[in-house]
Amino acid sequence: MVDASFTCGAVLVSVGAALGKTSPTQLLLMSVLEVPVYHLNSHLGSIFIHTFGAYFGVAFSRCVTRKVVHHHHHPNNTSSYTSNLFSMLGTLLLWVYWPSFNGVVESGRSQGRAVLNTYLALSGSTMGALITSSLTHKFGIHDTCGVHNLHGMPGLLSALVSVGVALFASETNYGKELYLQYPMMVPAANTSFQQDLDDLAPGEGRTAGQQALYQALATFITLLLAVVFGGAVGFLLTFAPFDPLTQPRLYTDAPWWELPEDGEEEELIKEEVSNGGVRRIFNIQVGERGGGRGGGARLPSLRDGE
Repeated sequence: MVDASFTCGAVLVSVGAALGKTSPTQLLLMSVLEVPVYHLNSHLGSIFIHTFGAYFGVAFSRCVTRKVVHHHHHPNNTSSYTSNLFSMLGTLLLWVYWPSFNGVVESGRSQGRAVLNTYLALSGSTMGALITSSLTHKFGIHDTCGVHNLHGMPGLLSALVSVGVALFASETNYGKELYLQYPMMVPAANTSFQQDLDDLAPGEGRTAGQQALYQALATFITLLLAVVFGGAVGFLLTFAPFDPLTQPRLYTDAPWWELPEDGEEEELIKEEVSNGGVRRIFNIQVGERGGGRGGGARLPSLRDGE
């Protein structure tokens, strides 16, 4: 279930880069094709959920919109009261959820370290994204939900930090937990030092420098698989059988969902949060009470027991 949750997380990150520019058919096929590539990446030892999902989605978005002209400034490509409200709510929930998401596979001090590092990473990456995201906006890549600055850049930053941390990792800093953090640094079997760690499985006896090199190599493999396969899937799904979107169908759910009239949704929400919001909802459900001075027909009311 944990592996399935991680897989869903990577796919959802990718979907965020292509929302509004893809049909449900394209999104479904993208998800189906992304899952085996993600597990290939995981099998090679590169479990970078956010980095993989972000750059797979960005590459997919770049290629799937190659036939659409000037979609960056489409009139429907704007936020709304509802989307802003749910974005803020989702952000608050994620700040609570991510520490446990990252710490679920750890235990003891390692779990506490994962939770603490996640909160520090959330704070630091927020500031870093605000400062550097404008520098990457010249690249011609449209990212609907900003997954590059939300997941991609923090993922790369954490990967670089992991290389530095591994390079200077030692028993002086970690004690015996060094070998819980980096299992491949456990000495090979049949050595006197490994016998003192009989509760751990034998590793490869990597040095700190070798472990740092593997961390960097894993990051490179993740980026390579994500960009190459994301771009290939995006290119494939631009052909007619996969229902690519035309200019008028961008950034709207109207072809697939029953939507409220323009302005109706915003007005209803504002009325619900006003002082008379509860009464308004009640009246919508059971009808307006009473007629006008002209003696119009009165709709039934629950207060009257009708």
